[in-house]
Amino acid sequence: MFASLVKKIKEKLDKKCNKNDCTCFIDKIFSKNWGKCCKIHDVGYIHNFEKKTKEQIDLEFLECLEKNTYKWLARLMYYAVSESFIARNYWNKYRGLK
Repeated sequence: MFASLVKKIKEKLDKKCNKNDCTCFIDKIFSKNWGKCCKIHDVGYIHNFEKKTKEQIDLEFLECLEKNTYKWLARLMYYAVSESFIARNYWNKYRGLK
């Protein structure tokens, strides 16, 4: 069930942005592959926002990234989804907030 849900989300995202697991960003460098972290993060935003806060979902993303990629890249990606102006505007638009 989870795999089919991720597949549907991935298909929609692929049409909009790119052909990998991280929306509009690379998902691996050499042997480091953090694509699964991106999938989980996207699913969290789409389906878990009623149960978890954006901050909780983003921190889980950071934890996954730190286990699967370089720490500097994990922190950069975390900043991009949690603190940047673009991320905040996207989240507010998605949640219907102003």
